[in-house]
Amino acid sequence: MGQHRTGWWRAAAALTLACLAAACDTSDEATIGYVQIIHASPDAPSLRIDLDNLVLTSNLPYRTTSGLSIELLDSRTETRKLSGFARLADNTTGDLLIEGDVTVRQNYETNAIITGFSDDAMIVEALKKRRNRPIDGLFFQFIHSASASGPLDIYSTSPGTDLATTAPLATLALGESTESLEIPFEDQVITFTEPGSLEPVFTSDTLEFEDDPDTNEDGGEFAMAIIDSVTVGASPVQIIASTGLSAFEIADAGDSAGLRVIQASPDAPAMDVVVEDNFDSPMVSNLLYTETSIMTAVPNGDVNLNFTVPGSSTEFLYEDQVELRGGTEYNLYLIDDFEDVRSLTVATDRRSITTESRFRIVNASPDSGRISIYVTDTADEELTNKNVLVRDLQFGFATAYFRIGPGDYFLTITQKFVNTGDDPDKEEEVTIVGPEPLSVAGGDVDSLLILPPETEGGTETFLVYDDLQP
Repeated sequence: MGQHRTGWWRAAAALTLACLAAACDTSDEATIGYVQIIHASPDAPSLRIDLDNLVLTSNLPYRTTSGLSIELLDSRTETRKLSGFARLADNTTGDLLIEGDVTVRQNYETNAIITGFSDDAMIVEALKKRRNRPIDGLFFQFIHSASASGPLDIYSTSPGTDLATTAPLATLALGESTESLEIPFEDQVITFTEPGSLEPVFTSDTLEFEDDPDTNEDGGEFAMAIIDSVTVGASPVQIIASTGLSAFEIADAGDSAGLRVIQASPDAPAMDVVVEDNFDSPMVSNLLYTETSIMTAVPNGDVNLNFTVPGSSTEFLYEDQVELRGGTEYNLYLIDDFEDVRSLTVATDRRSITTESRFRIVNASPDSGRISIYVTDTADEELTNKNVLVRDLQFGFATAYFRIGPGDYFLTITQKFVNTGDDPDKEEEVTIVGPEPLSVAGGDVDSLLILPPETEGGTETFLVYDDLQP
């Protein structure tokens, strides 16, 4: 799932509505109910979800949905025991993290949202009568499952509507939901405010809906799960919108991006980093080699960055433009020798997960050749494809985050150069770091940065940066 705004929403919504229009009709006599699980617990790993000891899904990641499943019923209303087990870094099943009853009712759809932090997680349940297919009209059911937010007034209006001229659809506290409300089949903006206030705490981009010309009746029904936002930005909430067939994230339209700058150009001078033309308030001042700024909220979109002589608004050392998506945090690494300096910008995921440690590798050493990283259980364990995390990582590239369980390991870094024909030994893989003891704890999120040698003819060095630091 990702953030789908404006044009993305139009395409996704049109596809979803066409699918729903073609779905089967369901009569009141059917002895089935429907259940969907939504994972919204910020520090929980992926979950294995069981209903009455039968596996519903073996791997439900955070901010995703299981999709609607069919439950056969012996009576009109029954309960199912929902059990959520940790999906560990080695893809085995861990401890039970959440358990509770879920109501299943004949010809109703049940959305069960797992929310709150894992040490105090809860299940928010919302039921709505299943509509006959094809659906004619647009329907939203809002479900307040943001554990850190108080009551909210709920609005869904046409773009540009003054909230003072309309009443909220509902006021919801945690655990409460609306009925499935019919919404005008036109462009919509969803807004949340504190009760009685007109000051938004969340405003979506315009959500565009249009009729599907291939069907005579068009419509759709969306469960709008309000969940906690754990990304940078002013809004404490976001939405997971689900039809039961597909799901989308809706972020606050005004969400800023987050940016951290890491200075990894070994001979670059001290510098200020200025966003756009805010020379009077640099993002960070006097940044030196191997130093890092704090994670800073910056505008989303195409952002101009100026790297200047400290205190100057006219002496530019480097200029850059980066594309930053709202609600997403990024690390920007300045790499290479200063005369060839450039940036490497990668999105980060600083969500701390209790059952695993995550880290990524960034190669910022221009003459490193190809770097491979191994994590072993013992210092003398043979280096093989079974314990290699990344092979042949070249300069200027970063890996995705790797997941490993808490514990004590050994880290080994090797180096290999492409044979140019004059030195066959360059094809050999040579250990340049390690095996070094590596202790990791659940919840850690780190970046391992490969840096140029400190002395001419030496080997590469590495530093570990805590991505959870401010």
